[in-house]
Amino acid sequence: MRNRRARDELAEMLEAVRGRMAGISDFEQQRLALTATATALDGAVSVTVDANGRLVETSFADDVRGMAPDKLGPAVTAAAQAAADDLVRQTEELRAPLLREREKLPTMSDLIAGLPDIGAELPGRSRVSAAAEPTDDQQAMVPPARPVSEVFADSGEESVPVQMPDVEDPDEVRRAGSGSEVSDSGWG
Repeated sequence: MRNRRARDELAEMLEAVRGRMAGISDFEQQRLALTATATALDGAVSVTVDANGRLVETSFADDVRGMAPDKLGPAVTAAAQAAADDLVRQTEELRAPLLREREKLPTMSDLIAGLPDIGAELPGRSRVSAAAEPTDDQQAMVPPARPVSEVFADSGEESVPVQMPDVEDPDEVRRAGSGSEVSDSGWG
């Protein structure tokens, strides 16, 4: 009876994993179809980025012909950054159902008694960019159409270092002079 119950639970978990993998595949197909377009200078500059944030189209209205490059360049940059920010927002909207599903799944520490929940101890993800923060002039060029979602930003929680009290520090072992308990000399 106990083996049958364990087998049924394992079958349910495997089915959940298969469903999760299918959901991830669907998400990736939908994500790859995303594009985002933003404008600057009252629509005189339009920029489109693909699902990976790469610039795929830039267009200019006829009235930019006489515009100074020092005004046009920052406008293109501002529009590209706004399009990339919109792409992040769209991606997170697509990802939200997957994240909600993941929260329902048991962690390894739920399945194996005594195993620490390492995932809970990892620091939050930060959104890293090589782009400089836009200047006030650049911000003024882009219409405030939609709020930028900083979903990768840490939620303000302090990161907690991972602690493994049962792990020996290799330097401490060497200083203490104790020999290795590994039988294969290649590991020693």
